[in-house]
Amino acid sequence: MTKISSQKYLDQAIVNQKIDNSDFIVTLATISDDYQVVIDGHHSLEAAKQAGVDPIFVESDYNYMSEVECIGFDNFLAAHYIDSAWYDVESGCDEF
Repeated sequence: MTKISSQKYLDQAIVNQKIDNSDFIVTLATISDDYQVVIDGHHSLEAAKQAGVDPIFVESDYNYMSEVECIGFDNFLAAHYIDSAWYDVESGCDEF
């Protein structure tokens, strides 16, 4: 499943703190059979990458699929946009 985000801004001090605390937990929301959105843990994901460890992916308790079903995939992405084009967090590619 492709993991996507629209948040690219990183504060290196936060990333360093996450590394120091071994905080590599990334919360995902499943929004379709093909996609999961990083909803929390963007800095933890980068910390894991910089530390050379696997991030710990956990699924959100909230049912985001029901939101997608209600407003549609594109509207969901627009509503949850943060600061960059949506991209594949594993490859870094803007096209997913």
